[in-house]
Amino acid sequence: MIKMNDILELNSIEYRVVQLFGCLALILPMKGQSVDLISMDADELNDGILKGTVLLKKDPWIDIQYRKLTDVMLKTAKENYDLIISTPDLYKLNGRKRLVQAYSKGDKHLERRMNMLIGNYWRRGQSIYSLVPDYGKNTGRTSSGAKRGRKGKS
Repeated sequence: MIKMNDILELNSIEYRVVQLFGCLALILPMKGQSVDLISMDADELNDGILKGTVLLKKDPWIDIQYRKLTDVMLKTAKENYDLIISTPDLYKLNGRKRLVQAYSKGDKHLERRMNMLIGNYWRRGQSIYSLVPDYGKNTGRTSSGAKRGRKGKS
């Protein structure tokens, strides 16, 4: 039985189960920047898990709530959380667009930021910790240890 926030692999693409409404499951691809939800039949997904065509995967963002965060990071996450509108209309394509456009009042930068935050919120597990900005010590190792840029002239 699938649950909210499960990671499913279907046709070699990973999806997160964002919301369940009875027999309807709203899923979002884990890769990319789109915030358009895909509606699927939850019973078909459950049957796919039993048959082996749909795989349950390990959540790559499970450790997000255990990362060391500063007060500034938590404050920013709270502000981002308050910016996101959490109503049932958020899960409808036209409803989300309408709510975001109404809140941003024509400001395209704020509209893009809200869509990015909604995407991060859904992809990272729908908790306040999923809205912590990716800077400081919470990002993990970002390079392989090699110095960036080319060598200086000797």
